[in-house]
Formats: sequence, structure tokens, C-alpha cells
Amino acid sequence: MIFVLTINNNSNWEWRAVLHKNEDSRLGVIETINSDLELVISNEPIKMYLINVQSVKHDRKEKPFEADLVYWLDDITLNAATPSIGACLIVSNALKSIIEQFSLPHHRFYPVNLINSEDTSQFQRYYLLHILGSIIDNTNYLKSEYSYRLKGSKEVLKKETGTFDSYESYSKAERLSRKENNIFIEVSKRVLTVEYDIVWGIINHLRINTKVKNAIENSDLKGLRISPFSDYDIILPSEIN
Repeated sequence: MIFVLTINNNSNWEWRAVLHKNEDSRLGVIETINSDLELVISNEPIKMYLINVQSVKHDRKEKPFEADLVYWLDDITLNAATPSIGACLIVSNALKSIIEQFSLPHHRFYPVNLINSEDTSQFQRYYLLHILGSIIDNTNYLKSEYSYRLKGSKEVLKKETGTFDSYESYSKAERLSRKENNIFIEVSKRVLTVEYDIVWGIINHLRINTKVKNAIENSDLKGLRISPFSDYDIILPSEIN
């Protein structure tokens, strides 16, 4: 079973990290990640600012630099952006140490220097985890399952397995089905071609298996939430009958 690791919105929502356009321009962070490439920064930290989104100061309860997972905020008013593709998370050194105990796709950890925007205090024990590649490119389409449903309806009309042999054939058929028949074709069981404990996610979200979930829950990490991944089933090669 696959779970999603993200921030705990009940205890870790006030503080957000932003990458200012000037720093992004200096290092080319967004463009490089969107191009699915590695950043070339040696051991130089990426400078990011920590801001508090709780506008009413006397209602603020959370302390900066305590959470082990920091939300990377996209805010045009702050001249800050996030990548549009790729799995990226800002993790503490403690969470990094746990992640490194497990298998995951090609990835990089980049040091991050978090700066409190209100008092300029700094904390350098955070890292930007970037997982390269895509779950789309590591899917066995012939063994995956597809569900058909009418637009605007949750009712599944039918399910099929082995209908497509590649992302290109699936994508082409899905676009044509929507256009001509108003029917969505969705991947309901995605069978992977690779075996990892941690698989691709999206920004601020990481998909993990039970072993990773248990290791994190048995630690004293703060500000995290783990919940079942429910968009579709993810099947590892070892789970295929």
C-alpha cells in the first residue's frame, strides 16, 4: 500500500518557505527542476525565506524551524515560485536521514539556508529533496488497469486491463475519448516497472510504502501527516500475481 507524506495542516500551516525570484535567477532552480535536471550548485545552500502566513500576529502559535517538513509556497505577490513538475520537498536533516535508509528513484538533496523573514535568524539544517524522472515513464501500461466514466459523473462505466502499451497510446486515446464521447479514461491501477520504497509524488507531497511510513511514525519528527494515497492504486512489481 502506498501512503502520502505531507505537512500536518493542524500543527504546521503557519510557516512557509519561499524562493525569491532573485535567488532563483541566480541558481536556476525552477527551470532546472522543470527540465528534470540536476542543479549544479556544489555544496552551496539555496537561500529561501521563511514567512508566516498567519496575518494576525497575536494568533500565531507555531515556532519557526521546528517542523521537519516545510511547505514550499508559490506566491506571485511575493515574487516567488515553485516548480510545475517533479517531486520536491523541503525536509529537515532528521527526515533526510530516515529517507536515506530506503530505496527511491534517482534524486538529489540540496542544502537549504532558511531565513526567518521577520528577524533574519537562520537555520541551515534543511534540504531540498528533488526526485528526478516521472511515474509516467516507469509505468507498465500493458499490466495497468483503466476506468471509463462520463464527464461529470463518478460512476465507472467499465474497467479494462492491458488496453494500452505506452503512455503515448493511452494519452492519445484519452484525449480522443474526451473529445468525441465525453468519456474520461483514467488509470485506476498503475503497475510500476521499478521497485522502490519511495516513489514519485508532486511538490510538497511524497509517496511512500508501509516500511517508510512505520519508520517515520516511530520517530519524533514534527509537523508531518501520513495518509493513504487514494487517487489510484500503485502496484509494485513484487505485488503482481
